Amino acid sequence: MKIIATIEARLDSSRFPKKLIQKINGKPAIYYLIKRLQKIREIEKVVLCTTKRKVDDDLVKLANKYKIHYFRGSYTNVIKRILQASKKFKAQIIVQASGDSLFSDPELIRQKLFMLRANKADIVCAFPQTLPEGIDTPVIKVSSLKRSYKLIKRKNDYEHVTKSIFDNKNKFIVIYYTPKFSEYFPNLDLCLDEINDLKLIKKFISHEKKNKKMMNTGEIVSFIKKNKKIININKNVKRKNNPKGFKFFNEKN
Repeated sequence: MKIIATIEARLDSSRFPKKLIQKINGKPAIYYLIKRLQKIREIEKVVLCTTKRKVDDDLVKLANKYKIHYFRGSYTNVIKRILQASKKFKAQIIVQASGDSLFSDPELIRQKLFMLRANKADIVCAFPQTLPEGIDTPVIKVSSLKRSYKLIKRKNDYEHVTKSIFDNKNKFIVIYYTPKFSEYFPNLDLCLDEINDLKLIKKFISHEKKNKKMMNTGEIVSFIKKNKKIININKNVKRKNNPKGFKFFNEKN
């Protein structure tokens, strides 16, 4: 089955415009997500999925620069954008990454891809409120995503790729990855939503650069436990979580 990674991204975030091209050690923030996804051998293509709006032209330039594919689609209907990209690149499975989650873990994604196929599941993701936010990256069958699209009833729900699946869990096989104890740290939020998130993320990226090694989830948790004070950098950032505790991976990205 052909697997692609999709990155939902746009540059006109109301809270932090152009956050994905803010520089971290001389590279745009989204570069670090791209490099993580490119390490996964099972992924045939990394596809940056953005909008047709002029403001997102800079993202297309970055896709070309870092030799990944791109797809331009609807601004508000994010799930349709992902489905159209999947069709264009003939994918049967997607690794669904959000542009503001820079620390997608290649090791966990490989495990979730195995779990998806072994259990003939529709989607595999981590149990909510277990991993640090900004790390979990769902893997989804495209055929299942198509079915979930037909079940959407509210206009606002088209902004979210996975919401319809979780709203209709009785119709889908949902498998959860259970983190190891060393990976458990739900109080850490590494999503890039505001400027203070960027300040915190820079601490982790600088640590990776110093050690010349991309950290996995266990190493990220170990680093924060040894440097507990830095978690306060973004503690006052308000997140747009849904009432059930799921952070949907694409807040109009």
